[in-house]
Amino acid sequence: MSPRNTILFFIIFAVVVGGGIWFFVGGKDNSDNDFAKNLPPTTAPANAAADQNQKSSGSWFSKLFSMPSFENMTPNFLPSLPPSTQTPTDPQTEISPAANTNFSPLKGKIYLSRPYNYNSGTGAANYEYITLRADNNLKEKIHLTDLTLKSAASGVKVKIGQGIYLYFSGTINPAQDIFLGPGETAYIITGRSPLGVSFRVNKCMGYLAKNQNFTPYLYGDCLAVRNEPLPKAPNQLNDNCLDYVERFPACTTFTTGKLELSPECNNFLIEKANYGYCVQTHKNDKDFYQADWRIYLSRDETLWKSKRETIELLDQNSKLIDSVSY
Repeated sequence: MSPRNTILFFIIFAVVVGGGIWFFVGGKDNSDNDFAKNLPPTTAPANAAADQNQKSSGSWFSKLFSMPSFENMTPNFLPSLPPSTQTPTDPQTEISPAANTNFSPLKGKIYLSRPYNYNSGTGAANYEYITLRADNNLKEKIHLTDLTLKSAASGVKVKIGQGIYLYFSGTINPAQDIFLGPGETAYIITGRSPLGVSFRVNKCMGYLAKNQNFTPYLYGDCLAVRNEPLPKAPNQLNDNCLDYVERFPACTTFTTGKLELSPECNNFLIEKANYGYCVQTHKNDKDFYQADWRIYLSRDETLWKSKRETIELLDQNSKLIDSVSY
């Protein structure tokens, strides 16, 4: 290499090395700072100045490998949305049926069914009925007397009257207000009662159902005569009598004597096999009363339309308890 080329090489080398050193030690930043000194002062917040000092105090190595900040690179082309003016729905502020003044406090405690009618001919009113069913979770009894049933189609209104808690045959039964307990059912029959009164069903009424026509059918749970106490021994009930008693059906009234039976056997059956004896003997049993009432409106004509009808149950203050449409 010639002396001229050697000198030129060292000059280029010095420029390259010096420029690199100047760049790494912050010469560019210092020159920018010199330029910034000639600019008017800004009103940057204090924390921004602290961040600038922190950035400028870093080593040349951290400056070399530091990444640009993206915190201010949020796009500004998206439109700003106005704040929502919709009020969120509060489920507790929704109006419930119980809060509506048109509804009765009894709403949801007793339910009305659509009417049944199995006969459209003579005496059809005796076959027409609707049911009221009390909720199983009731804590108290529902006062049914003076509740009103109303047809929205015809405008007909009928009130529920009083009834007999314990019916005795052959005597005057004082009527009382009717109350329906939890899970109990009241059958509201349009026609007239075979007994002349509305009544609560008991397990001895199977005796009455054998000789009267009840709609819906009146089931009894009478204790069979063979399960009633026999006269103390010695007695006049022979084997022929006891065999007859064993075969005698439950809930059947024994009204006339049988020639093949002894007088003592006939007297035993006449005394034991009837509704009155059943009531007097079992009226204090825990299962004596059944969970339904038969309430009669004593009408000769049907009340409810067979179609396009709405029936409403109203309380004593004419507030709606329940309704059924069909």
